[in-house]
Amino acid sequence: MEEFPQPTKNALTVWKITGAICSTIPGLSTIRELSQHFLESRIELYQGKLIEAVRREGIEVLSDEQAAFYVPAAYRFFEQVRLGEYDHNLFVLAALIAGNLNNEMGRADVGRVGRAARKLELLSLGELTALVRCKEAFEISGTLPDDDSNELCFGPRLLVRIYGCHGQEITYLAALESLHELASRGLLTVGSNNKTMGGQYFFRNRAFDEIIEAALTLTARTQPAA
Repeated sequence: MEEFPQPTKNALTVWKITGAICSTIPGLSTIRELSQHFLESRIELYQGKLIEAVRREGIEVLSDEQAAFYVPAAYRFFEQVRLGEYDHNLFVLAALIAGNLNNEMGRADVGRVGRAARKLELLSLGELTALVRCKEAFEISGTLPDDDSNELCFGPRLLVRIYGCHGQEITYLAALESLHELASRGLLTVGSNNKTMGGQYFFRNRAFDEIIEAALTLTARTQPAA
């Protein structure tokens, strides 16, 4: 694994802090006899992935304020690594942490990482893809006549159309199931549209807004352009 240049004395480098955190992960001692090699390899792999995500933001040395966010956020990230979280969700969490480091520090909130970790836990790649497609659905719904821009919402049929625009097929039932799965995790809010009769509609919420940009980073790297 490529390492950062050796830090100067007392510098709060991402390399130094992340390495220190990884050395204290509980699983490395509690289940050493059964899975030492696997867990150590996994921790090492995602140590590199987290550092890579932060470096893409142009950050190597952390201020005191950034370190105050990064240390508990990284601990939460590596707890998910230890628990066997899916790779795609770990990439999203790493991007979320890195993105927050580049925000004004008044906006950096370690709670975002904890909330995202809970809501993404073992979310399938297909459902994560559906979450990303939802962003397009909200954008389209905002351009429709008589739409209330303060309460952007859409139904499953629009999601089916968007998949088709990307050369992918999804049935109405599969779209509905994905939307309900995302809503059950709090990533969308389900309700009715007061401008239509019947049917279920899905609304964006705070959790969606907190996670979606990091999710877009993953899909931009792993999926071909439409």
